[in-house]
Amino acid sequence: MTGEIFENWFGTKLLQNFPRDKKCVIVLDNASYHSRQVIKFLTLRSSLKDFINFMQYHKISVPHPIPIKAAMLQIIRNANINKTYIVDELATSYGHEVLRLPRYHCVLNPIELVWAYVRKNNTTPTLSASVCDHLREGVQT
Repeated sequence: MTGEIFENWFGTKLLQNFPRDKKCVIVLDNASYHSRQVIKFLTLRSSLKDFINFMQYHKISVPHPIPIKAAMLQIIRNANINKTYIVDELATSYGHEVLRLPRYHCVLNPIELVWAYVRKNNTTPTLSASVCDHLREGVQT
C-alpha cells in the first residue's frame, strides 16, 4: 500500500459513500500511507529551497539574509505549526473529520493484538498460507 493508492481510494470510494448532510468521524491508525503530509516537516538534511517553500506556505517570514538551516528550523519550531495530512484535508473538504489513534495502542486498535499474535506464532519469513492461518487464529483469540 502506498499513500497515493490509499488517498485515491479514500477520496473516490470511501468519502463518496458517506452522507453529505452529516459530519462523520473517520478513525485511522498512524500507518505511513494514512499519514502523508501536505508539506513534509523539515530536518537539517532538507534543502534550503525546501525551507523557504515551507516557510512561505505557512506564512512565516523568511529572514534576510537567509540564516543557516539550524536557525531557520528553530524559527519554524517556534511557529508551532501542526502537521497537515492529505487525507485529513480530503475529509475536511467533504465536511468530515479524521481522528488518529495513538501509535500501537491495542486497546483502541485491536488489530495490533492480532499482529502481535501473528508475530509470536509465525515461523515463516514470508506472507504464506500459515500467516493467513495465524491471522484467523489471532482474530478468534
